[in-house]
Amino acid sequence: MGERSVRLVLAAAAAALLGVAAAFALAYPTFPGGSSWLRVIAVASGSVVLGFGVLAVLDGNSDSRRPAVDSLVMWRAIGYLSGLWAVAEFVLLAAAAADSAGRTPLTLSPSAFATFATSISVGRLGTATVILRSPSAPSGWPGIGRGRAGLRLR
Repeated sequence: MGERSVRLVLAAAAAALLGVAAAFALAYPTFPGGSSWLRVIAVASGSVVLGFGVLAVLDGNSDSRRPAVDSLVMWRAIGYLSGLWAVAEFVLLAAAAADSAGRTPLTLSPSAFATFATSISVGRLGTATVILRSPSAPSGWPGIGRGRAGLRLR
C-alpha cells in the first residue's frame, strides 16, 4: 500500500464527509435528533462507497499502469463502509417501522416490520439499500480480497 493510495483514500473520505457535513449544517441550523445523526452516518458512508465505485471505474479506464488507489485499500474501505451503511439503514428502517406503527423498535412485531419493509415505499427503499449493501461488506474482512475474478480468500 503506497503513501499516495492512503492520501487519496483519506482525501476522498474527507471530501465526502465535508460535503455531507455542509449539507447537514444547512438543513439543520439547530441541533438535530439521534435519527438525523444516524442518517448522516448512512449518507456519509454511502457517499464514500459510491465515490470509490467511481474511482474504480476511472482507474479501469485509465491508460496508467499504476492505479490511483491500491485495490486492496479501496475494497477494504468499501467493505467496511458498506457494512456500516447497511447497519445504519437497518436501524433507520426499524425506527421508521416502529414510528409508523406507533410503537418502540423493541416492541415492534416481526409481522408489522415485514409489512412496513415490503408494502410502504420508504420501507422498500430501506430494504433495498440493506439488501444491496450487505453482499459487499465481506470484502472488508481480513483475509478476503478483491481480485480480477471477484472476491477470493487470501
